[in-house]
Amino acid sequence: YRDTLVWGRDRLYAMFTEGAPAESLVRARAFLVDEVLRGAWKAFLGDTQPQGLTLVAVGGYGRGELLPHSDIDILVLHDTEALSKHQPQLESMMAFFWDIGLDVGAAVRSVDDCVDQARDDLTVFTNLTEHRLLTGDAALLEALAIRLAPDQIWPVNAFFRAKMAEQAARYRKYDDTGYKLEPNVKESPGGLRDIQT
Repeated sequence: YRDTLVWGRDRLYAMFTEGAPAESLVRARAFLVDEVLRGAWKAFLGDTQPQGLTLVAVGGYGRGELLPHSDIDILVLHDTEALSKHQPQLESMMAFFWDIGLDVGAAVRSVDDCVDQARDDLTVFTNLTEHRLLTGDAALLEALAIRLAPDQIWPVNAFFRAKMAEQAARYRKYDDTGYKLEPNVKESPGGLRDIQT
């Protein structure tokens, strides 16, 4: 797995120096990590996909965009029975991700846990809405998507107002200007966060 990641990093760097577009590079890096995570899931949980257990990419990684040095946001979506049955394998797999050099930001939650946290925290909701299935029980992810629908949790108008307030607070934090000697390219006005929003 380490060798695959090193090979992929070298290949992506070569593509960068050859002038490949940034959009292609961030998508290619996400694809590389997808394959490593799927392989590890299969190695730790076996060839037969356990019911009630799903590996989900969320946030920017869920959009299929993975910048160099970005953390890899994943969600292990579960039902209670599957979690208790497979907890040792999941713990070993998470340790393995760190051992091979992946900066994984992992959450392990049930559908109800996700809904409760998304209702109370706009950033959690936003993170969860940008999701895609990596492997596992697709029905569980479909159930989450239904529970996160705008008519269920964050109506469109309320979500829009909350995102605008979040942006205004971020601008205040970063001095309300994009014209700094060293602006934060992700969070400052006009940065990556604005493009994503």
